[in-house]
Amino acid sequence: MVSIPAPAIRGDLRAGDGNFDAAIGPDGIIGVTIRDVWTNAQVDRFFDATDPLRRAVRAAHGRVLQLVVVETVQPPAVALHVRNCTVAVKLPGDRNAFVVASQLSKLQITRLATTRNFGLFTDRLVARQWLLAEPPPAS
Repeated sequence: MVSIPAPAIRGDLRAGDGNFDAAIGPDGIIGVTIRDVWTNAQVDRFFDATDPLRRAVRAAHGRVLQLVVVETVQPPAVALHVRNCTVAVKLPGDRNAFVVASQLSKLQITRLATTRNFGLFTDRLVARQWLLAEPPPAS
């Protein structure tokens, strides 16, 4: 994969953003870490802020691979909003791997990640390997 130069993005807490970091890695994977409890408005701001990263990766590679580390369980309504926003920006071939630390996060995301292009993991390395592997054919 080709490396895409792009600055890292951080949520601006003073401006009302959620607490996050996002950057394109040398392998073309967008790495995201989400911290703290968010509101739906913060989710919307996050998707707006990270859109340039998705566009750059899609232009270079034809698809978006995203590794999302979720550090905090979100309220159900916010988790559903994240899912809806993720589905809205997803195009064929895009894949999202979620890395969670708690069983509650795993249960929450399992309920919301409903397609084969959403993976759920407890280990970042395994999640990254899954993203870089070719997905199985649709059944």
